[in-house]
Amino acid sequence: MSGSPARRPAVEDLVDAYRNDLQAAGMFAGHPVTSVARVFFTRVGPEGWPRLPLAAQCALPLKDRRVVGWLIVTGRLRPSADYLVACRPYLGEVAARHHHAFYERFAATSAELGFDPIVTRLQWSALAKVTALAGLGPGQVTQAVIDEGRQALTAAIGRHRPGSHGPKALSAALFGLQTTLFHLGVLGAAPRKTSPDRSADRAAQWASVPPQLASTLAGYIAQVRLSLRASTMVRVEGVLREFACWLAGNAPEVACVADLRRRHIETYKLHLASRPSARGGKLSKISLAEHLGALRTCFERLTEWDGDDVPAAVLVFSGDLPLRDEPLPRFLDDGAFTKLLQATQRRVPRPHRRLRRPDRRRLLAARATRQAPHRPLHPAAPPAQRPPRRLAHRAARQPAHPLPVHRARPAHRAGPRRPGRRQNRPRRRNRPRQPA
Repeated sequence: MSGSPARRPAVEDLVDAYRNDLQAAGMFAGHPVTSVARVFFTRVGPEGWPRLPLAAQCALPLKDRRVVGWLIVTGRLRPSADYLVACRPYLGEVAARHHHAFYERFAATSAELGFDPIVTRLQWSALAKVTALAGLGPGQVTQAVIDEGRQALTAAIGRHRPGSHGPKALSAALFGLQTTLFHLGVLGAAPRKTSPDRSADRAAQWASVPPQLASTLAGYIAQVRLSLRASTMVRVEGVLREFACWLAGNAPEVACVADLRRRHIETYKLHLASRPSARGGKLSKISLAEHLGALRTCFERLTEWDGDDVPAAVLVFSGDLPLRDEPLPRFLDDGAFTKLLQATQRRVPRPHRRLRRPDRRRLLAARATRQAPHRPLHPAAPPAQRPPRRLAHRAARQPAHPLPVHRARPAHRAGPRRPGRRQNRPRRRNRPRQPA
């Protein structure tokens, strides 16, 4: 398909609009860029691109995908959710350039709310995707547009990336997006955390169960719902529904509770032991005990109520429930307790404690005179001379190790004393009295 541009005014109108938007965004809009857009509009165009297969849409060159991104963010082209998930067109960056004023307000509001810049970009990217699915601009978004876009993108993520964290990441980005849009004044109500509605899935699972079995278990659930907590009933209903669906697929001969036999419970126990858990791995002992305990309580209650559909015998016993691992109490043995008691009673020396003044004076005197520290403080008295009783008590209080000899004190200086120091007082010498 070739021809002069004069014969295709629609193509030239798109090229002019593309050039003007690039210039308004401060980007290069010369001939190399506009010629690529003109070729794409001529060969494919906004009408022919949606008819291309998904693989062909993703296989387009980068220069053509830039033009496609401009068509999407300006509302001239509505992509599919599969394209947004599989091809990753980076609509957030393109929309930030061509809706710069609204993006600046959005980023400023998000920063005021305390969102990280990376989180802000994720919110803006989610906004660009949900509005692109509706063919609207970022500033024209509504709550209905966000809800419809969430469902479409979540389904596309499940098709192209099953088992990934994409649905959770998308939900978190959309929740923060709604918060920012509410404070920006675009949305009229603040977002609320709501769990996904799986009532249709639960109803479909119960529909696959034999009618009489489903009726008996549903009646039991309705009765115990009046006395148990809502959170407990979620677990009880899930356990009974899983057991009923397993019977429908692995034991088709069971049409009611009265048809259950012990072999069905034993086979179901082996199934639970090998079934993977929601978080990966096998079920823990606590989960196994909760599943089997819920079944045992259900069968016991049905037997006590003596209804039309009751078990024919005891199906679940106490020994079927695995023992839960309980941590042993922590205690100290005799040896550790003895060490702890000795450590608390031992007088721990304090190395940073300042020495008492007599000990400090002796240490300074020993350093100043450089005399051997093993010389006794008082020479041995003659046998005939005995120190007074006061000195004997003082000697008994002296430490066992020898003390250094004091250096002779200088004579008291005359004149005014120095400020901030105590006046030197003559020390009273305790010497033995001379016999008369």
